[in-house]
Amino acid sequence: MTWWKMKTHMILCGTLAKAQSMGEHIVLFEIQDPLFSKLDDTLLTSIFMINTDHKTRFVVTPNFRIYDPKEELPLTIARRTSQVCRRWRKVMLQSPIIWGSVIDFDLLRQRKDFWRKEVLRRTGSALLCISGCVNWLEMRSRSFFRFLLVEHWERIRKLDVELKTFSESPSIIESLKERPAPNLEFIMICTRRLAESQLPVNYRQKIYAGRKPEGGNYSIFCPTFPRHLHAIWLPQIRGLTIGWVREADIFPLLERMTLLETLKIEATTDLNMDNVPTKQIVLPTLVLLDLRNHFQFCHQVLGSITPSPNCVLTLTSYDWKAKDVSSHCDKLSSMANILKKYTAAYFGTRKVSHLKLFLSGSRFSIETSMGPATTSQLLHFEVHPDEKLPFIICSSIMDCIISSVELSSITTLEIALHPTPKCDMLHSDLVALFSACTSTRIIQVTKKAAEVLYELAQEHHSLFPSLEILCVKMEEPTILTRSEQIDYFEGLLALLEARQELKSPVKVLDLTGCDIGKSAIIEFWDKSVEVNVRRREELCVLMNGHGYSPEHCHSCGIAQILDMDIASFKGLGEPSVVFQIVPLLMHFSLVEQKNIHIL
Repeated sequence: MTWWKMKTHMILCGTLAKAQSMGEHIVLFEIQDPLFSKLDDTLLTSIFMINTDHKTRFVVTPNFRIYDPKEELPLTIARRTSQVCRRWRKVMLQSPIIWGSVIDFDLLRQRKDFWRKEVLRRTGSALLCISGCVNWLEMRSRSFFRFLLVEHWERIRKLDVELKTFSESPSIIESLKERPAPNLEFIMICTRRLAESQLPVNYRQKIYAGRKPEGGNYSIFCPTFPRHLHAIWLPQIRGLTIGWVREADIFPLLERMTLLETLKIEATTDLNMDNVPTKQIVLPTLVLLDLRNHFQFCHQVLGSITPSPNCVLTLTSYDWKAKDVSSHCDKLSSMANILKKYTAAYFGTRKVSHLKLFLSGSRFSIETSMGPATTSQLLHFEVHPDEKLPFIICSSIMDCIISSVELSSITTLEIALHPTPKCDMLHSDLVALFSACTSTRIIQVTKKAAEVLYELAQEHHSLFPSLEILCVKMEEPTILTRSEQIDYFEGLLALLEARQELKSPVKVLDLTGCDIGKSAIIEFWDKSVEVNVRRREELCVLMNGHGYSPEHCHSCGIAQILDMDIASFKGLGEPSVVFQIVPLLMHFSLVEQKNIHIL
């Protein structure tokens, strides 16, 4: 949040408190802050627009429940801003673009029309952003919704509404496909209940669409998607997400939408493997392709469209069975070649420094990461089988990464391996991947990953010559018994010693991803390992019969870290305390000198 936004928010809160203490009578105060009194109207308007920025109102979770954000609604912020002082009110009333962006049905349900008409009057001729729940059983709510769509459809920039107590799209929505929408960027229409004849049980059909992306997703959510395939405004759409529609409808739709910049296809119905377009679908501006479907359909889509050379692929494939591998060897080889092209293009146009690898008995994924502060699209390949995960699928995807790009730019590597026989089967692939990461400074590991790295170190593989920081992530620490936790950390200690013997010691051990404060197992660390330890708790503790005692840490040498290149940890979580650097080189006896603590 910018300083100006924080300041205006503080003033709004203070003014609201004063207004509430005086009852319903509104009093306009004068702003005493000299800095704000010097701001010109243009800058004030810009600040107010930031404060009332129209976010996507409804979010659909994986189980298709709809929920609202808890933050203040933009219309409320606009109204309160206009009541702070005379000057602010003047600026607000002269800013129709702000009022046009905050129309919300949840706040416009009064019995009388005065406030609805007043808000609409303040919009002037500005474009409209409309959100909120439309209760179809309420005449005033239903009438206002119809009025906006009939009289102001051409002005609507964003439409983000939920139709309550309505199982089918009303005729007014059906008529939209025949009307031009020159300014439409975002349209999302949700219905709580759907006709059983329209959709599979527990699923919703949806189409997300948008005309010109400006930093967000552009979408329509409607149970009657097939009827909108011929909407006259579809060719202008720049972003599209579709799910639970017939595969036969998808390719004709894409042929009409040559301006697409983002495309996301979720699960489909009426699977038809013969529905292959007769010619390539060229989407020259497509920069993001997100497929979440069964393997054959994903292969079919990837083989049928030609995107922008810089297109980023996010692929999640389901329904792989070990028995299907032999019958799909040709498609698997073809898919591997396609993935290599996307991978090479991605790494060739970006400086990728963060890579994540996940492997369990039921899931495999490998993806890039740009850190929490970036909005860049990420390369992501993921496989979820119906049965046991075929080894060849994981090996093929890893080969796409290893053989098509240089991984020397990777400085942070997350290795989330979980107990599965495939870890042994992928031994050579893991060695090849790790050997290519010659510049990796930070590695985050699970228990199984630490074991694998230790085994590779025992085999004298010269891996990760630049490694400095080892981050530990304990899976489900509350479930592990004390002996299991001790075994976990003894394995880490063995890895540290093995790295030290190879003349590539780890400099920092980051334990902030572990619940070590409660497990009280850190006193078992060997004091001879020359490593700095970064952890959450302030003191080393030992669990005895009387609870936790900071006097009995037995000089374990656990240290906390200060000024240790905190930026290096940004992608793996922010530090929770202030740290101090203390090397594990000295031994102390807290029995003899109880006032000595290594902090």
